[in-house]
Amino acid sequence: CGKINGSSIFWNNGIARVSGVSKLTAPDGTKLGDCISEDSYPDGNITWYRNGKVLHPLEGAVVIIFKKEMDPVTQLYTMTSTLEYKTTKADIQMPFTCSVTYYGPTGQKTVYSNQAVFDIYCKSFNI
Repeated sequence: CGKINGSSIFWNNGIARVSGVSKLTAPDGTKLGDCISEDSYPDGNITWYRNGKVLHPLEGAVVIIFKKEMDPVTQLYTMTSTLEYKTTKADIQMPFTCSVTYYGPTGQKTVYSNQAVFDIYCKSFNI
């Protein structure tokens, strides 16, 4: 199966917004999206979910690439988590989301994105 089009999940100051993606990254591992937290302090953690369940890296199926940068002038963080995911028939109409968790002086705060459902098409083979 492969993702033909879908959405990237972006974060901006704790508010989720969705932007379209129009093509596959690779036939075997599809880039489903990016979860981005911009201009945040303190830094935090990004977690991906499929149908409400946490996604963990799994060789050959799930790759999560995390990148964190700090602006030297503002000392605010931009964190990006890219999800590469090998789709199957079971992923048709499954919602994907991400969350950003921050740890501050008042405790832990988690902000969730809106759900994104990707258009996934599976090839049929005659045997």
